[in-house]
Amino acid sequence: MAVSFELSLLNQDGKSSPDATKSLKRIFKEKGSVGFPNFMETSKLLASEYLKNDSLLVQCSLQVKKPSCTEKTMKIVVPPPEMNQHFGWLFGSKEGADVTFHLNEETCVAHKAILAARSPVFRAQFFGSMMESKTDSVEIEEIKPEIFKAMLYFIYTEKLPPGEDVSLEMAQHLLVAADRYGLERLKMICAEMLCTGIDAKTAAATLAFAVQYSCLPLKDFCVDFVASREMLDEVMVSDGFEHLVSSCPSVLKEILEKVKKVF
Repeated sequence: MAVSFELSLLNQDGKSSPDATKSLKRIFKEKGSVGFPNFMETSKLLASEYLKNDSLLVQCSLQVKKPSCTEKTMKIVVPPPEMNQHFGWLFGSKEGADVTFHLNEETCVAHKAILAARSPVFRAQFFGSMMESKTDSVEIEEIKPEIFKAMLYFIYTEKLPPGEDVSLEMAQHLLVAADRYGLERLKMICAEMLCTGIDAKTAAATLAFAVQYSCLPLKDFCVDFVASREMLDEVMVSDGFEHLVSSCPSVLKEILEKVKKVF
């Protein structure tokens, strides 16, 4: 609770003055102490009118303020968000699913409304003028089943499947799927993974990949890596550099500009 605390020295007539009065306001807890470590210098006290016959008169005033409703609610512990857990359960339980995806010889079910809320492409498929809006069955041929399922899990939970060992190859495939369905956050997560696996042998190929799928952060990282003084010679003799030159000639200008600054 909040308490206003005032301490005053009184002269022998029972009066006090501002120079012998101090106050503070604080919230008392179960442990701790309240006071004034430097209330008055000893020399001033000995020369004052407050000390007489080795005795002092001290007046202490307390004003207690009851905690308001707002102060009480501040003690309530708000639990962390649980929406991703609930949607994860919904995806796993398949309850209420209204669309089936055919992944080669496998099938996977989901909820149109959730997919549409998360992906502009799914929104157009299920609630636009496209053919899939009139059917509960969709064929998926361009994406591997494990990649598509991992993407759906992310759509529901904002996470990759638990226990999933995401290789650099899988990260590439997931980035392609994320790009296709407009899942920008998943795309950036995959780009971050690919950045950790870049070396002199893979930098040129990864750069061409980043340009192809319009992943600007990954492209900029690769350009800086290729143009670095330590890596340029090794990258130029890698298998992917010739493909980079033929497929992305415009990015070479950026590399050259970076090289000029480095050298």
